[in-house]
This record gives sequence, structure tokens and C-alpha cells, in this order.
Amino acid sequence: MLICKRLKLGFNIKTAFNTTVIPLILLGFSLFSENINAQTGKAESEKQVQLEKFDGKKFAQDYFNAWSATQKPEATKKDIEHYLSFYKDDLGHQHLPYSPDDKRYPDGKDGMREGMTHYLGAHIEYRSKLINSTFGHQVIVIEYETYAKGQRPGGETVVQEYHTLEVLEIEDNKISVIRKYSN
Repeated sequence: MLICKRLKLGFNIKTAFNTTVIPLILLGFSLFSENINAQTGKAESEKQVQLEKFDGKKFAQDYFNAWSATQKPEATKKDIEHYLSFYKDDLGHQHLPYSPDDKRYPDGKDGMREGMTHYLGAHIEYRSKLINSTFGHQVIVIEYETYAKGQRPGGETVVQEYHTLEVLEIEDNKISVIRKYSN
């Protein structure tokens, strides 16, 4: 324990501590805090610039084109990877009425890759048409029609025609949640 007494050197340790050390500590915290605030402000500013540069109409068309490429008879794993580049890793995917779960999972993108790879090249005919797209704050909605003819592993031919509406929730210029409604 330090007992503060006037030393023979002519100064008081307690006074020196209070007038020199504490202000230096406070100055250090202040500078540290300003640096953190500057970094946070810069990150928020950069994020705002990204959002301002985000072209929802172009994103919707590019996303739709990438998805359509994965459905064609000649689709490749490279097409799937390009399509998956639009997603965050912790993707949530809801496809009503088949899959009502819209939770985001840490491996959501990996799950999508696995499912798409399983069906890769299953179509023998495929057509799609983007009918409409619109966007708002952190959301894009696309409407499209598809026709697909494929064969199941047992050889059964399946024809599917859908009118689909996808609501794509956007975070950091990537899709975080897909809500798909088809009939």
C-alpha cells in the first residue's frame, strides 16, 4: 500500500498522480474512443455508399439469369457456383408450400449447393421468362414463369410449369433470405 506523503523532493505523489497520470489515461481513452468512432463512421459511410450504388434492377436480372443457367440441361457446377455467389453464407430459404422454414442457417448456402448439385442436369428441356421485378429498401421481388421437362432416376418423365414470385431479402448487397411462392 502506498501512503502519499510529501517527499523531500518537494512534491506530493497524490497530487502528481491526479494532475498528470489520470489526465494522460483519460486522454488515451479519449483518443482511443475517437479512433473507434472514426473507424465505425468510416465503415457506416462505406456501407451507405455501397447501398447507394446498389442497382436493384440489374441485380434482379443478373440473379434471374444465373438461376436460369443452373436449370438448363447443359448446366455445370460452375453455373451453380456463380448463382450461389449472390447469396450470403447463412442463407434462409423458404419455398411455400413445400418448405415453410425461413430460418437462416450458418450452412444455408452449402445446403443449397448440395441440393442443386444433386439435381444438376436433370432437365432435358427448360425455358424461363422474367415477367417483372421491383425493389425497395433491402428487398427485391421477381416474378417469372418456368417450364421444365426432366427425368427422374427411375426413368419417369416429369413436366413442370410454374408461375413464381420470389421475395429476396438483401443484406450487404447479397441475398440473405429467399421466400419463394409458386403455383
